[in-house]
Amino acid sequence: SSGIPNTIRFNDILATATDNEKIERLSKEKMEFKTGNQFSYNQTNYWLLTMIIEKITGQTFEDFIIKNQFSDTDKGIFFSSNSSEIIANRVVKYFYNTKIKKYEKTSENNGFRAHSGNGVNITLQTFLNWSNKLDKNILLNSETKKSMWQPFQFNDKKSRFGYGWDFIKVNNKESYGFSGGNVSAYRKFEESNMSIIVLSNGYKFFPVQDQIINHIAGLVDKNLMDEYLLSNETIIYEFLQKDNSNAEKEYHKIKSKNKEWNFENTLNSIGYILVESNRLNDAIKVFELNTRENPNSGNAYDSLAESYLLNKNNILALEKYKKSFELDPNNDNAKKMIFKIENLNK
Repeated sequence: SSGIPNTIRFNDILATATDNEKIERLSKEKMEFKTGNQFSYNQTNYWLLTMIIEKITGQTFEDFIIKNQFSDTDKGIFFSSNSSEIIANRVVKYFYNTKIKKYEKTSENNGFRAHSGNGVNITLQTFLNWSNKLDKNILLNSETKKSMWQPFQFNDKKSRFGYGWDFIKVNNKESYGFSGGNVSAYRKFEESNMSIIVLSNGYKFFPVQDQIINHIAGLVDKNLMDEYLLSNETIIYEFLQKDNSNAEKEYHKIKSKNKEWNFENTLNSIGYILVESNRLNDAIKVFELNTRENPNSGNAYDSLAESYLLNKNNILALEKYKKSFELDPNNDNAKKMIFKIENLNK
């Protein structure tokens, strides 16, 4: 909720940068939004929490976490935000390269000051032990856990996120969790007395850790079988097929069963997956469908405008960016792109 510029978006901030160098660099950027207004995943916030912990405790962040959360083991957990660092038995993330149609090992290196945001490397058994301690109120007492799982009061009244935890409803029942790199995830279903851990090292087109968790939850507890989420998966699957000529028909068939179901975010995600997979024409069709289905969404029009711009159709891109800004006057990206395109045409 801070609105502070996200450190991982700036390529000129080196992995070896000191805290003071990072602060000096980020201070040159504008705030992304007014503090407290909305949710935005931001690794600058994790880094600032690192500095706060170290100042208060007099310990390094890594030592503080090990001492307070993993004191019963000297194995099974270590910190590294450098994917190229050679560590025995370590599993790192793989990306699917759509151009050469092969998986490639990531070589990301965010430096040791990124450990609080992306540096925990952990074995399954150590993760399970940590989860058990959380359940037994060894790490936090029950009242603190309850407060941690309360939604933060964002000013936009739309964002929904907790104090470091995401909220996901499964068949209208709340679950709490977090994920890492879109490949690993942890989720708690308090009502069902169940925790689920997924550890993986990559995906092809679309992150699936949440779908895996939802399926497992429904198998263990029938009350967690969620028809909306299953339909969501079907829509994703249909549009990502190479021959997806029946995808829109299948989409409308699903929508006809429950007209209250909204798939705006799903369609938006599908569109960007198709863009990244070099299927721009298919992406445009999905973004167009999203604007027809959600005619009052500034975000849907913003994504459609971006796809037109990628397709070198500046006229339609400008038209849709203007529509996005009309629907959402706070959309700074649309405002910036309108100015950029209009100056290109001069």
